[in-house]
Amino acid sequence: MVYVRKFFAVVLIIILFPLLIINILVYSINSTILNPIYLQNTLSSNHVYEKVIESGLPILASSIGQNSGLGNVIDPNDLVKIAQKTISPSLLESQFNIIFQGLNNYLTNQSADFVANLDFTQLKRDFSSNFTDYVNQNVANLPPCSQADIAQIKDNQSIKCLPPGMSKNEIIKNNNQTDELLNTLPDQYDLGKSIMQKGNAQLETFKRVINYLNLGIIFLASFNIFVLLLIGLLIWKPASSLIKWVSSAIIIPSSLIFLGSIFGYVSSKIISPTFSLGLVLPVEGRAILNTIVFSIIGPLQIRIIIISGLLTTLAIIGYIIAHTINKSSRSNSSSIIKREK
Repeated sequence: MVYVRKFFAVVLIIILFPLLIINILVYSINSTILNPIYLQNTLSSNHVYEKVIESGLPILASSIGQNSGLGNVIDPNDLVKIAQKTISPSLLESQFNIIFQGLNNYLTNQSADFVANLDFTQLKRDFSSNFTDYVNQNVANLPPCSQADIAQIKDNQSIKCLPPGMSKNEIIKNNNQTDELLNTLPDQYDLGKSIMQKGNAQLETFKRVINYLNLGIIFLASFNIFVLLLIGLLIWKPASSLIKWVSSAIIIPSSLIFLGSIFGYVSSKIISPTFSLGLVLPVEGRAILNTIVFSIIGPLQIRIIIISGLLTTLAIIGYIIAHTINKSSRSNSSSIIKREK
């Protein structure tokens, strides 16, 4: 009978192994990368918005300068300065915070709909003003064209000097199409409504998944405690022996998670998570994406390391204490038997 109980205890320990791993991983993921407030705080504390403005705008500005017909009067590097002057990190952060707050309210049932109204009115006005000032200043400083310069002019948007018979206002008009471009953008955009209309089913599914994960975390934690108690009932030895068995049941899975999470964290610092995008993104783009990925995944890995490390440490301490007590008890029992003989 004793061996049967020990057999079932070992089976339960084997069952506890994956359950403990799943519980730690699900809790860590649900409380980090699936939590909008966590994402909001993480992006802010890691200065991601500053890095996007610093490195991301040059990529965007270069693309605009090449493809929008702004002409050679517009230098992409100066366009970056205009954008950085217009779009501040705090402005970018405030827009994303609206999205995160709206998503959090929706997922936590504080709001029936996903509400995220973005206001671009001031942004459009400031960009248009800054851009116009830049074009006016550049055109005002254009030198008169020589005969050689005139021969090289191919169209009205490749002017680097002032041709005879062309006014500066004409050049400004030909090289400033920002108002036309900005007018195609709305002053306000209800991102939440757009997503609800186009992807309501997917958003509802995501919401249900979050709710199921919350229930799953509670269920798994309760079930793990139940399994540990069941192991104790099957063994039913003195408290020290029970602690020793329970500690043994926890040490293996928690230590494997601990070592695996450390390996994953170190590997992520060595191997870029965006390596596969190397042929798609420019260097600056990869740097920004790396920053975002590391700022979100890094704390998740650290949280898993802390939880699994704490469990492993407590289990090892419990095992050592229980083993010491058992050893002392056996020693005392042997001494008593010898004295009786």
